[in-house]
Amino acid sequence: MDIPQRPSRQSHFLPSERWALLLEFDKCLDWGSKAAFYRKVQVTRMAVKKWSQDRDAGLLTTPAEGAAVRGPDSRLSGQDWRDYMKLERENAALKLKLEQSAATVDILKKASALLDSLAKSASNLPGPEPTVKAVEPQEESEGWPTWLRPKSDEES
Repeated sequence: MDIPQRPSRQSHFLPSERWALLLEFDKCLDWGSKAAFYRKVQVTRMAVKKWSQDRDAGLLTTPAEGAAVRGPDSRLSGQDWRDYMKLERENAALKLKLEQSAATVDILKKASALLDSLAKSASNLPGPEPTVKAVEPQEESEGWPTWLRPKSDEES
């Protein structure tokens, strides 16, 4: 079998390539042949196990079903990538702004409720009654100026 070459270890196999690799893996019956397969393909045992589980669950498609083919247009161009990253930053900034606005609205609601309760409790309290004190005549010894002393009936 011809093993598909990956550009790097981080690169992934396409579903059709996984299907073909699983068919080859199923042919490994001799002692040590599965370990040799892992080394040759440069995948881990867990990766092949996951592919097998996906195949059994029907998540992995056969090459006949029109699986994706690796091509030069499979990645974003430089300008498209820059536009994508710009939109991601804008999206993150708008999400932060939305969270801040929601927090502000929540704080304003609480402040409004507090002020309303204070206004209601202040209107229910009995206020002090105004009292007027009459000025009583005092003796001259206290040192009131003459213009502040109450007039007696004789002077009026």
